[in-house]
Amino acid sequence: MANRTVDVTLRLVDKFTGGFQKSLAAMTAMDKGTMRIAGDLQKAGDTIAGVGAKMTAAVTVPIVGAGVAAVKTAADFESSMSGVKAIMGEKWDDGLTEQAKHLGATTAWTAREVGEAMQYTAMAGWNAKQNMEGLNGILSAASAGGIGLAEATDVVVGALAGFGESADQAEKYADIMTATSTNTKTNMLGLGESYKYVGSLAGTLGYDFAEVNTAIGIMGNASIDGSQAGTTLRTALLNMTGDSKEVKKAMGELGISMTNSDGTMKSFSNVMHDMKKGFSGLTEEQKLFYANQIFGKTATAGMLAIINSTDEAYDSLESSIKGASGAAGEAASGRLDNLNGQLTLLKSAIESIAIRIGDFILPYLKQFVEWAQKLADKLNGMSDEQLKAVLKNIALVASIGPMLIAFGKLVKIVGIVITVFALVSKAGGFMAVITGPAGLVIVMILVFNRDSTF
Repeated sequence: MANRTVDVTLRLVDKFTGGFQKSLAAMTAMDKGTMRIAGDLQKAGDTIAGVGAKMTAAVTVPIVGAGVAAVKTAADFESSMSGVKAIMGEKWDDGLTEQAKHLGATTAWTAREVGEAMQYTAMAGWNAKQNMEGLNGILSAASAGGIGLAEATDVVVGALAGFGESADQAEKYADIMTATSTNTKTNMLGLGESYKYVGSLAGTLGYDFAEVNTAIGIMGNASIDGSQAGTTLRTALLNMTGDSKEVKKAMGELGISMTNSDGTMKSFSNVMHDMKKGFSGLTEEQKLFYANQIFGKTATAGMLAIINSTDEAYDSLESSIKGASGAAGEAASGRLDNLNGQLTLLKSAIESIAIRIGDFILPYLKQFVEWAQKLADKLNGMSDEQLKAVLKNIALVASIGPMLIAFGKLVKIVGIVITVFALVSKAGGFMAVITGPAGLVIVMILVFNRDSTF
């Protein structure tokens, strides 16, 4: 029985082996072509992926980073201007936004910093028109004096208010302060302190801002500056314009008067020159006596510094301060005439560009934020049951990803099996054995032994 089985099996093998081996050869050839195509595709894929990675690092990431920076810059500027609008209220004008952008692009100060300066002026009571007229003067004073915008605003606005001037005189005042600080041992902040004590009184008397600065500058050269200089002038002027008989008598003896023959107030410069002339022929002891009588003990030192200065020095300084048109701009340009200064200007210009780009993106981001806010409000308004249903749906959607990962791994395993099959076929290994005559005989015998009905 066994011999008959083997005989039948061998005849079947002879009949089918030839055709089967031809099919196998075709499959092997197809495997070779498939492997070659797969290899080419892998190489092409690697090349494309490499280009994509390089473009991502060199182009995409920087562009995205620049976009994020532009949005942040524009958002900060918008927030700054919103602060100005909130403070000004009805005094607000949309033109302030454009002015801030313009000044940010053309000065050492960024648009955001200009917006912050507008907040300071708004808190000082300036309206939109006053900002448009006086803000450039504040920026010039800050740049020329090397101080912050908040400090420059305090100094300029305070000086204008004290002397009763309008915002359109801000640039003129910035020029005078710059000329004073660059020609004497004073600085912008020290001058601001002086104005706090003497500004309103000098303004009430109608004195010229440049002439008062000359006296402050002369005292500064004698190391009497800031609040001390301001207090000195205020005390002296109050005494000289007061009703004290002793003061009037001492002034009369020296030929000093505060008014002209027609009763009008003399200019501050004329008063100072009369005072210098009246003290000129006195001994040191007499000067000290009359100074104490007229100015008071607290103001004597500062006023003697003015009195003891030469007419040439006093007049030269006064001339420089009065002819200071454009001084702040020149000083500001001088401070920027170096690498750091150029980098500061470049920073302002770049921020202006960033704001322009960000202005295009912000509306879309605002729409997204509004949508997200509405969604948050809707979720907050749901009942517990509704929220649970939503979370179930979210969990279902979230499970899709892991399922796809598992399916992808299964597909990958199948691919590996196919690849191994192709490699083994190419090598003539196990597949060659089981598809040869001996292999088929073995298979037929195993099948026959498992099923005796074959």
